[in-house]
Amino acid sequence: MPHITDEIKTKPTQHSVKELQGAGIQPDVLVLRTEKHLSDNIRQKVASFCNVDLECVVQSEDLPSIYEVPVNMQNQGLDAALLRKFGVPVGETPKMEGWHHFLELQRSATKEVHVGLVGKYDLQDAYKSIRESLIWQVSTIM
Repeated sequence: MPHITDEIKTKPTQHSVKELQGAGIQPDVLVLRTEKHLSDNIRQKVASFCNVDLECVVQSEDLPSIYEVPVNMQNQGLDAALLRKFGVPVGETPKMEGWHHFLELQRSATKEVHVGLVGKYDLQDAYKSIRESLIWQVSTIM
């Protein structure tokens, strides 16, 4: 989505799904990356044009932490939608207490720790797993 306008463009998604369908693939679920919340009208439009159930059009919004993504997906019912697609009975929604506890620890952290990471590459993503594991480890011991 361009930063210049606030208009949400659905054509790229529709085009991508059309290309998949041309290759004989009909998606069951669409996860739309977006910088801001999508209205139900936009989701309905994508669902209609892409021949996907509305409950299976999920948005992956920019969030403060990557660890909030699973909670956001669960809040949108992605887990239940996938279970239904696989023909598995949908039971009680998992509470994910440990996950929520971790997120609360991350949000409420008041101390800062500086760790030096020496590596060969000058790319942030090259050592992302190491950085994320440090975040996880520090959060679990606090």
